[in-house]
Amino acid sequence: LVDKTKFDKFKTNLVKPNITSVYCELNVPKATFLEKIFKKKLEKRLEKEKEALELFEIRNNYYNKELQKQHKEYESSKDEFYKNQENHNNKVEERKQEFEKGTICEIEEYFSYVLSNSKYPEEFVIDFDLQYYKDKKTIVVSYYLPNDENVPKIIQHKYVSSRNEIDEIKLTDKKFEKLYNDVIFMCCLKTIKEIFS
Repeated sequence: LVDKTKFDKFKTNLVKPNITSVYCELNVPKATFLEKIFKKKLEKRLEKEKEALELFEIRNNYYNKELQKQHKEYESSKDEFYKNQENHNNKVEERKQEFEKGTICEIEEYFSYVLSNSKYPEEFVIDFDLQYYKDKKTIVVSYYLPNDENVPKIIQHKYVSSRNEIDEIKLTDKKFEKLYNDVIFMCCLKTIKEIFS
């Protein structure tokens, strides 16, 4: 019952701005030897570079602010998660100590939890009562066992082409009785095993 799960690592959907992609987006021309002859080409490139750097700076500032905000929210969620986990684990520890002291309601509640989480086919109804006798250190379990309607009798389906039907093949009464008895004994043994475990 102790929660040992770790909080997920920090993740973000933000994409870090890249100066190269900004240059491509604004079609900033590359430096060429023609700029030495034609000053207008140089001025145009420098102007475009300045525009690209300004846009990159705006995007980078936004990215950093959003990342910081997300990191702050993440840390807050993480702190709350571990605080709740610690509270839960402290309650489990308190209940464990009560169980070890032999507190009747804690012992009954713990074993009810164990039996409620037992895995059975969905046709089976999990229903039981239990009582702990502290003076005898004995737990008595009254368990609802499946009746013969909950145990399948059909072992096979067979297609009959002449009638275009599917026939059900059932166990004989003797075989079904043996199967049913085995199921009942298995349920009892499973319950005993789970309680001792």
